[in-house]
Amino acid sequence: MANHLEQDEGVQQANQPALCENGCGFFANPACGPYCSKCYREMADREQRASPKPARPQAEPGAGAATSAATGAAVPAAPQPREPVSVPAVPAAPSIEIDRPAVVAPGARDPPERRNARPAKMRCPVCRRRVGLTGFACKCGGVFCGEHRYAEAHACEFDHKGAERRKIAADNPVVVGSKLDRL
Repeated sequence: MANHLEQDEGVQQANQPALCENGCGFFANPACGPYCSKCYREMADREQRASPKPARPQAEPGAGAATSAATGAAVPAAPQPREPVSVPAVPAAPSIEIDRPAVVAPGARDPPERRNARPAKMRCPVCRRRVGLTGFACKCGGVFCGEHRYAEAHACEFDHKGAERRKIAADNPVVVGSKLDRL
C-alpha cells in the first residue's frame, strides 16, 4: 500500500509544471526547455547580441533524413528556429564619385536624438499649471492658462499696441489733406 502512494506522488509530481531554472518564480515552458518564456527570450537576445552569426544557407528538408537513413540510426529531426534575415532597405545604386571637399563646421553636426525623449509638458510659465491642448498661445511665444492668457496678467514683453497700430497703418489708405478741404 505504501508503494501505491509513492507511485501516485510520482505521477502528481510529473503532472505539475516545473519552475524556471533562473529562479524568477514563473513556471517553465515546455517549448522553451527548463526556462519560462521571458527568461528564454532574454537568453536568446543575449546570445544573439554576443555572437552575431552570419546568415547560413538553409539545408534542404530531405538532406537531413537522407544522412540519418544512410547511417542507419533513427534520429528524430529537431525543429530548428529560423533566424530573421535583415535585408538592406536601400537599393544599391551605382555610385558616382565627385571630387568635392567636405567642409563641416565644428559644432554643425546634429545633436544625437534621444530615444526616450518625451515632449515637455505644456505648463503655464506663471503658475506652472498644466495647460495641454487648452493652453492659449501668446504673441510673445508662451502658452498660458486661462487666468494668465492676457498680456497684463503675465507681464508680456510683446508690444501689442504698437503692432496693431502698424497693422492698421499698413492696411488703411493714407488720408490726404486735400480731401479734407473739400468736405
